[in-house]
Amino acid sequence: VNAASLLYSTFVGGSGGEAAFDVGLDSAGFIYLFGFTESATDFVIPGQGYQDQIGSINDRDHFLMKLNPTLAGAQQLVYSTFIGGSGDEEEVGKITVSDQGVVWVTGNTSSTDFLNPQANLPPMSHLDAYVIRVDTQESGASSLAWAQFIGAGRNETGFDVEIDPAGNVLVGVQSNSIGLSYVAPLPAFTDLGQPAQLNGMTVLASLSPDGQLLNRI
Repeated sequence: VNAASLLYSTFVGGSGGEAAFDVGLDSAGFIYLFGFTESATDFVIPGQGYQDQIGSINDRDHFLMKLNPTLAGAQQLVYSTFIGGSGDEEEVGKITVSDQGVVWVTGNTSSTDFLNPQANLPPMSHLDAYVIRVDTQESGASSLAWAQFIGAGRNETGFDVEIDPAGNVLVGVQSNSIGLSYVAPLPAFTDLGQPAQLNGMTVLASLSPDGQLLNRI
């Protein structure tokens, strides 16, 4: 990279390992970073986000950060939170950001104690997809607007999230559960005369603006 073209750069990390797998930008120039961390004690700033403590020191947690690139040093980190529980949050996920500082996050979790204040569906498999809505203009527990699980017996992963014009949340889910789709019965796919298994089927889940599950197709 030509030094003259580098407008902003920073390290993001603690004493453990980190990886980022998505980045967002709002119209005010704030940068949003989503990934996983193994740093339990020196990563997020307590009080900024809804989860100050890593879910498990033996597994990875997801994280969400909001950076102000016009500030220097620690002041540029204006919001940070762990996302996870006592299980594992894998190296996959996506965020969508609004100009009002609201972030929708999807990924997957094996944590049965994943923070989930308003979900209708408990975890039902080894790995469930999750969706959360975070308001980075708020701090502490009030910054988490809602959380929702998407799962049905086997493994699910949320790999993309978008917002439609009505404010509904659309989540792309990779599913191995034949029971996840319930809008209409799945066609009787067969493979060499045997019923097909749904290994890696893509499911589109639709949630209302307040996080209630509307449809899965």
